[in-house]
Amino acid sequence: MYILTLDSNSIVVGAKEVGDTYIVGTMDIIRGSYEPNYLGYTYTDGVFSKEENTQSIRVITTGSMQTRFSITEEVTITDGTDSVAKVLLARLLNAKNINLDLPEFTESLAYIVNFLDVSGVLYLGATPSERTDQLLVDGTEEEKYIGA
Repeated sequence: MYILTLDSNSIVVGAKEVGDTYIVGTMDIIRGSYEPNYLGYTYTDGVFSKEENTQSIRVITTGSMQTRFSITEEVTITDGTDSVAKVLLARLLNAKNINLDLPEFTESLAYIVNFLDVSGVLYLGATPSERTDQLLVDGTEEEKYIGA
């Protein structure tokens, strides 16, 4: 038996195993034969539902950004003669996180993509515009930067 704790939005934020059942007069704690796997679910009128996260993830880890580049693209920058592209890539990989909407980042990315286009190594023959869009796509839950 578990008691599930709800936040102000009726989302299950806690589960505690208990021996006896009891009812509390508020909706912030519910009782029943629930498993703790309801964490994150919304509880409405006796029904649990799990809504997908519809909020875009626009801040990702630097490692996630690095893996968006192909090995060929990264090697072309690293071994290339364009010092600006090298510095921009180094700054990108040494940043605390990557904000995909930050103007300074998107300008740097545009420079890097242009360099890769001139070098003839854009991933899968994409146009510069297509490649930029691929690199700036919303992050996934796995790529999401969670601040320290």
